[in-house]
Amino acid sequence: MTQKQVEFWDRNAETWGKMTREDLYSDVNLERILRSLPIPGRHLKILDIGTGAGKMAIQASLLGHMAVGVDSSGEMLKQARANAKHFGVRVMLMREDAEFLNFKQGLFDVLIAKDVLFCPDDVRSALSKWSKLLNPNGFLVIIDGNYMLHNKLEDFERRRSILLRLHGTDDLIETLGPDIDHEKLRELIKDNYASKVRRPEWEIWYLSGLGFDEFGIRHMDKFDLDVFTSNGMLKVPCKYILTARRMEEASLVPDTDCSPSSEDFDEKIVKALSNDVRLDIVRILGVRDMDVTDIKNQLGIPQNDASYHLKVLRTAGIVERTRAGKRIVYSLADPARVNYVLNSLYVLRREINSRKKRGTVQTHILL
Repeated sequence: MTQKQVEFWDRNAETWGKMTREDLYSDVNLERILRSLPIPGRHLKILDIGTGAGKMAIQASLLGHMAVGVDSSGEMLKQARANAKHFGVRVMLMREDAEFLNFKQGLFDVLIAKDVLFCPDDVRSALSKWSKLLNPNGFLVIIDGNYMLHNKLEDFERRRSILLRLHGTDDLIETLGPDIDHEKLRELIKDNYASKVRRPEWEIWYLSGLGFDEFGIRHMDKFDLDVFTSNGMLKVPCKYILTARRMEEASLVPDTDCSPSSEDFDEKIVKALSNDVRLDIVRILGVRDMDVTDIKNQLGIPQNDASYHLKVLRTAGIVERTRAGKRIVYSLADPARVNYVLNSLYVLRREINSRKKRGTVQTHILL
């Protein structure tokens, strides 16, 4: 993302944050997207690239998953933190450039890129790097639109002209809302590669070469429009959701269908993870090793509290620490075991919530 684009979103962050807060599900419902994918019902690590004010990351956290949101705009991340607090969830938020993400390969189960592909200078390089962050059999979810293709193709120019004449708006204005400077954004993104190719056809072609399959497409235009061309009436969609699976022969994800063992759920581990703050610490350490200052900043808690919870987790054998120069860095002692426990807790909580809705929760079911 260019510095001018960062400055644009910094200036518009407060407006964007308010829009997100007022209607979290205004255009996209992540739960419906995840239900459409062949993913086992388990605890997922979800990366939201270009999280903005946190819309998709907050939705992921509300579903009980580990949500990581990255953005180049510091002001946007402030809005995302405020929105996460507003909705009562914790989201791991980090300031990073979408083209140069610093995560382990194969870390995430789902990667979301909502209205962000027109930002990277080299969208092909960005997609290639993103694909390596996905688990084998992980899914990429692209939510985007042909917002600038009216400058290149006649059918999209006709679509935009008709929308402006009939409704006084176009697809970009509908996406941004009336209070965002859409003309300035058009100027910033008009020459980017993703603004010049027909999508999602281009993504399908390019992602196929990166080893993706099981493509799914859903159009999500508010205005469904046909235009007359030399080939007759043609449907010209703008906004879409594209899902694609990173193809691998075997998944790195542990089998979550087997029953938990007594070793995985011994008394020390259960007691250590009975606290929400400690659960959050374990989740963020599953994404990146951190020192106590990093952890307290991510969770927004006093450093003394972070140190206390880390001590409990170390005593239970869940977390270990190493010295890196002057820093003491914390990491998971056994990531596979922790992932198994988190998956099992997710399944148990989902079952309890389901029983609550049916009114069949029994008093002896505790978590």
